[in-house]
Amino acid sequence: MAQQEHDQGISTEVISSVEDAQKLLKYIAKDGGHQLDPEVTRQLVLAKYKIAQGQWDAETEASFWIHYDALVSHIYPVTLESIRSIRPEEVDKKIRTRADKAVRWCRISTISALVILLLVQFYWLLGYNLHSNLNNLFDQREKIGQELKAAAEQDGAEIKSLTAIQESMSDNSLQKQHAIINQQLDSNLKLLILWNKIWSLGYSFDDNLPFYLRNEYEMGKKQLEAKLNKQFDSETEQQLQQLELGQVLYKARINLFSNTLAAEFAIELIQSFILPLLYGLLGAFIFVLRMLLRDIRDLTYTPDSDTRYRLRLTLGSLGGMIIGWFMQPQDLDSLSVLSPMALAFLMGYNVDVFFSVMDRFIDNIKQWIDKPQDVGVAHNTHSQGGHGAGALAVVQGSMVHNPVNQGQAILATQSGIAQEPVIAQPVVPEGQTQPGKDKVKA
Repeated sequence: MAQQEHDQGISTEVISSVEDAQKLLKYIAKDGGHQLDPEVTRQLVLAKYKIAQGQWDAETEASFWIHYDALVSHIYPVTLESIRSIRPEEVDKKIRTRADKAVRWCRISTISALVILLLVQFYWLLGYNLHSNLNNLFDQREKIGQELKAAAEQDGAEIKSLTAIQESMSDNSLQKQHAIINQQLDSNLKLLILWNKIWSLGYSFDDNLPFYLRNEYEMGKKQLEAKLNKQFDSETEQQLQQLELGQVLYKARINLFSNTLAAEFAIELIQSFILPLLYGLLGAFIFVLRMLLRDIRDLTYTPDSDTRYRLRLTLGSLGGMIIGWFMQPQDLDSLSVLSPMALAFLMGYNVDVFFSVMDRFIDNIKQWIDKPQDVGVAHNTHSQGGHGAGALAVVQGSMVHNPVNQGQAILATQSGIAQEPVIAQPVVPEGQTQPGKDKVKA
């Protein structure tokens, strides 16, 4: 058969196209979504039998291509490639099609993106609450400490530290509240240190004193110890204890502020970049799943669709992250109820809206660039209106009487307009003369 076809001069491309035409006819007949044209069907079936009988000629080939084009146009956008990508052959039903692989990959990727998003959202929410609690508790503790000192001074007690205040006011409700806040502050700080170790990959911030304060502490400690060695004094010993406690307190505050500042940076980074990117990626995945469902239902999925979908995922994730740089939900009245993360999700789902927003900002920038130039030209024209008109009249007169000096007159007029100041003339009522006019006439 192959030797016979070769002897007849039939190319393999023609033979493959005839076979593809039979598959398309089979699809239309079984699918039921389209109706076969009798003439097209007769010509395509006749072409198959003419090849088998060795009766293929130029007229038959021309008729085949015309009717084959009509068949392909009739079922477009469904193609033989999309049918093969979605529906397996009769002998290969156990083999996964390209569409099955694409759906499986997209489904697994969507679930993975959702899980990662939830973990990052939970991690961000925990750090945000710990950071807010620490700031609030620290402010409350400072306020209560000031109230305790003020109460002690009002009672006439000579108390110089919070520890002494707590010992002398054990029954005071402020003291109990102060102790509870200290415990809450320590608990939140421990959790925040663990939270920071996750994003910093195990790095912990030290609580070393600055160089100047460390030297000052060591010098003060040596002086007090030398004084105690010479002669024991309870007051000097108390000063040494207060110095040690002050150093511990300073280190504790360094640890607190270092972790809160680092946590604030990480929270802002996650909120401004990572979360919007993940929300945009999730929106893009949902859009791709929707397009896959439509393509498989309409039998329009092809291997080239994977490239478009991957590009759509990239654009969606970037659009979700970048949209926060250009606008906020409160910028649009209809989006005022949306959060920035919901806006990032919508931009990832519909990238066309993101491009429209960017085009709008570019148009506004162009208008802003062009506007100052127009204003400057109008201002110069207005300021030179009266004086320029007279100068141009002089130029026109000189051009009429002396055409040879036209260029010199124009240059002189332009330099006069630019250099000579415009003097405002006073308005003189009708029937009166301007002071100085009579002298000029005389």
